[in-house]
Amino acid sequence: MPPRVRSAQRESLLLKLQIVKLFERRSLQRPPDAPPGTIPRWVSLDVPFEEKDEVKALGAVWDARARSWYTSSDSLERFEKWLPSSLVGLGPRIGPPVEIALLGLPWECWRCQTTGIALVGMMEPDGDICGENLVLCDCDYALRLADRILPDQARVNCGVGAVRRRYSKTVGEAYLSNGCRSCSAIVGAFPLFHEAVPEALAAGGAGGLLPLATVAVPESWWLRALASHWQ
Repeated sequence: MPPRVRSAQRESLLLKLQIVKLFERRSLQRPPDAPPGTIPRWVSLDVPFEEKDEVKALGAVWDARARSWYTSSDSLERFEKWLPSSLVGLGPRIGPPVEIALLGLPWECWRCQTTGIALVGMMEPDGDICGENLVLCDCDYALRLADRILPDQARVNCGVGAVRRRYSKTVGEAYLSNGCRSCSAIVGAFPLFHEAVPEALAAGGAGGLLPLATVAVPESWWLRALASHWQ
C-alpha cells in the first residue's frame, strides 16, 4: 500500500476515534446511587491466585464452596481488570455494523497436552491477512472483543478455551490470555503471537489461520481494535 494512502487512512481513523471518545465520555455518566435497602447483585471475578491479596484488600469476598472471589455490582469500578469479558465495556455502539471474521490457531496445552484453538486475530473478510487489515488479539481490547463476539456454538465446535486473566511465571504478572479448553492453563502471549502466529502466516498465508466465525460488530468497536493494532 502506498505511504500516502496509508497515511490518509490513519488520519481518517484518528478522526473517527475522536468522535468515538466523545461519545464514550458522555456514556460514562453514572446513574445515581441505588436507594437504601437495594440488594446488590454479586459478580464473580477472574482472580489469579497471585492477586488474591490485592482483591481482598479492595473488598472482594471469597466463597469457599464455589472457590471464587465475588464483589457486589455497586463496586465494579475497583475490580475492572478482574471482571469477566462479558461485563467489561467495549465502548458505545456507533456507526453501521462491520462484518468481521474471527481467526484461530491450533494449540497444544503444555500442561495436559489437549489440543484446542486459541483466539488470535480478526479481519474484514475481504481484507489482506498479511496487511494492516489483520488485527492480532495480542492486546487486552482486541482479545476481549474477539472473546465477546465469538458465538457460543463456534466456541464449543472449535474447542476455544476461556479468555480470562491468568498469572504467568515467565512474565511475573497476570494478564488477559487464551487458555486450555480442558485444564484452563495459560497460553503464553509471547510463544503464541511472536512465534506460532508468524510461522503460521509465513507457511500458509491466508490458510495459516483458521476461520472460526463471521460476525457483525459496531463500526466504533472495530475502529478501536484497528487503533490498538496500529499503536
